[in-house]
Amino acid sequence: MSSSPPSAITETTEPVALTQVEGASSALHRPDGNAPDDLTRLSQLGFRGTAIPRHRAIRWLDRPGRRAIHSLAFALVAWLGVLASMQPVADAWSGMLGFWLERTMPGVQFVATSANLLSASLSEPRLGAASPTPAQWLNITATTTVLLLVTLLLPRRLLPLIYMLRLMAIVQLSASLFFLLAPASYPYAGGAHATTILRCGWASMLLLPWIFAFCYYPLEHGWTRHVALTLLGEVFFTLVTPLLAAWEVVLVHYGSLLLHPLLYLVFGPPLFVFWFICLYGWGMSWPDAPARKRAWS
Repeated sequence: MSSSPPSAITETTEPVALTQVEGASSALHRPDGNAPDDLTRLSQLGFRGTAIPRHRAIRWLDRPGRRAIHSLAFALVAWLGVLASMQPVADAWSGMLGFWLERTMPGVQFVATSANLLSASLSEPRLGAASPTPAQWLNITATTTVLLLVTLLLPRRLLPLIYMLRLMAIVQLSASLFFLLAPASYPYAGGAHATTILRCGWASMLLLPWIFAFCYYPLEHGWTRHVALTLLGEVFFTLVTPLLAAWEVVLVHYGSLLLHPLLYLVFGPPLFVFWFICLYGWGMSWPDAPARKRAWS
């Protein structure tokens, strides 16, 4: 029994009659001006004569000017809304940071940072973190070395995890070598790390509408999905940023500045970039709305 080879392209709708194809090809010689429409229709047919739907990622090319204006206008409105919430968000973050640090680090003191046009004043904890003691250095270095050796025993199917653990181990061992040779020359303080994380979160909230304006809003998703993903992204950064800052401050306080390079280079600004990618991928995975509900139609 013979079987036809599977098609590499998913085709939809019913086959087009042969007479229709022949009639369209003869339209090239018609003076009535129907040839361009027929050619456009023929260019969308597969080798079986069935229509191949356009991918949603290139539908916005039909009206790029209109979509660009809509995307930038929506991003501007969202950005102004985030900017208007600057001081309430800063107050909420200072309160959440104080709530957790006062319970995990009794007696911690805070100092207000300076504000500017795009950033409100924040509460920065004053930490007594210093260079690691010999016991801290030995424990952290030994644990990191064991972790690096464990990656040699993990199965190959966990290769992404292996690479991530090795990267973390290399960063931490480099920090251990630095604090072994020149511990007094480390230029950063532990309390400033909390402010860095909070400012990264605030910058992410300000950048989110503009990034989506170039890679998400122009696509044919509809206003509902644009608003939903923007709000969910802003709420996510609002909630997770102070928790991340509090967690890392506690680690630096009890683990010394030896942990600061790892926290900054792996769990600092790069983590916010990773969250951006996750939000975009999650939004792109949402199922398409019915055509009648698409705002771009």
